[in-house]
Amino acid sequence: MNWFRGSIAYKRIRLRSLLLLLVLGTSCGEKSESVTKECVLPADQVGTITGRWTARPVPVAVIANDFSSSELSAISAAINSWNSFFKASKGFSLYLSNSVPSGSQTFTSATICGQNLVSANGFTGPVLIQKTRSGWAENWKSAMAITSTCPVAVPGSPYRAFISGVLQVNYQHFFNSGQPVPDLQSVIAHELGHLLGLDHSCSGSASNGIPSCSNAEPEYLDALMYPALGFDGNQGRISRTIRTNDQQRANCLY
Repeated sequence: MNWFRGSIAYKRIRLRSLLLLLVLGTSCGEKSESVTKECVLPADQVGTITGRWTARPVPVAVIANDFSSSELSAISAAINSWNSFFKASKGFSLYLSNSVPSGSQTFTSATICGQNLVSANGFTGPVLIQKTRSGWAENWKSAMAITSTCPVAVPGSPYRAFISGVLQVNYQHFFNSGQPVPDLQSVIAHELGHLLGLDHSCSGSASNGIPSCSNAEPEYLDALMYPALGFDGNQGRISRTIRTNDQQRANCLY
């Protein structure tokens, strides 16, 4: 079994992804999770915070007519999951969803730092959720989706501030006829966790406050932010619930 960190630093860009883990078997239904309001950042996870947005709500948008109605429902459900958690824990919604005209500019991990989406008065534009059909990087072809953010240092703050970001869904190697079909809601929910500032709950090898998945705590393996998602045959397993470990770390950011 191979484990993937799915997280690299390139210049000021942070890229995090949910990767393919092919596992055959029977899916089990997800258990419910109570809301945790405390900030808890375990000592072996201190390196799993990548940054935060200094303004809220964070506007996320899709290109108009890019996704089907069922896909939009899955994206909306994932956004609502995080908003429901933050409303219960903090009393506010973190994400504001919308759509933008089909002619709007798109961004990639290589270009996002060229535009600052955050101003003194809030956001100047949305973080796009994009359907990527071609040009997907070969060394990331096993990634179902990639979230890229551009963090900058903030004097006196333990966390860097995101100034822009983009969430790209891999429709070149997934979701098409003859290809594996991940559960889109699970994928988006995971990537929205990256977008708010969470790295994976564990990694392929332990380093700098990121534990190894091979001997990680059970709650790290059960987290929404676990770095891989399995398949039953050609269909993606469901992992949509924001678990206690995800909640505890998110509470430290906002």
